[in-house]
Amino acid sequence: MTSVMLSWFGRFPTAALALASSFFIQPLRADDVISQLQYVSEDFPPYNFRDSSSPDGREIARGIFIDVLEALDKPLGLNFDPANVRFFPWARAYADALNGTRQVLFATARVPSREKRFKWAGPVMPIQIGLIARRDDATPVDLTSAIVGVIRNDIGEELALKSGFSRDHLYRQSNGNSLALMLAAGRIDLWAYNEAAALWYINRNDLNTAHYGMVRELLKTQAYFAFSPDVPDRVVNAFQEGIDALKQTVEKNGRTKMENIIQRYYQ
Repeated sequence: MTSVMLSWFGRFPTAALALASSFFIQPLRADDVISQLQYVSEDFPPYNFRDSSSPDGREIARGIFIDVLEALDKPLGLNFDPANVRFFPWARAYADALNGTRQVLFATARVPSREKRFKWAGPVMPIQIGLIARRDDATPVDLTSAIVGVIRNDIGEELALKSGFSRDHLYRQSNGNSLALMLAAGRIDLWAYNEAAALWYINRNDLNTAHYGMVRELLKTQAYFAFSPDVPDRVVNAFQEGIDALKQTVEKNGRTKMENIIQRYYQ
């Protein structure tokens, strides 16, 4: 940097900061890749889900990860529209993200078996997977013979197998709503899933959430955005910087912007 430019920066610090910022932000907004990303997800509340409670009955993408994307939209030039998020059963969403181009999959638990398959930005927040059971059962569940409900190809299925359950004792489904009803009806003894998401499905079916809970923790990890391998590193790095900024920006209530996003769904 020349001495003339250094002198100008010293005399006009505010203008200098704006100019310096434009050097970093403008190329990012002009990036064709970042504005053409394809977002794929599953119904996994409160992280990401479809909400049909609007007056006109339209399904609207909602959740913590949706709100994070909306917060990153303008700073990163994402051209993000929640209506364009594609929701599939997890196995389909995972396969699309792994084999497609310019794909962003969320919310994704970052575990060793997935590490080299994707590129990662995050974490957004912690996530816990465990065995969910009915608390009001008169007889405790016998873990050695229990039938365990799992989402097909989900981390819960992987963890159940690693915990010693045989494939013969796994009941595989494509969505959480079916497993919530099966657990309530006694058709499965346990559900290997995230507790917050499980209780959301249970509540949606007008069941008493106080009668259900985690009886064994299987994993504590973090939830991330997972990118298909073809997405350039510069795009993944931009997401990472944006997520870091949400965690560092303190708002009027004393919480960070990220904390306030998460808190909306844990009232």
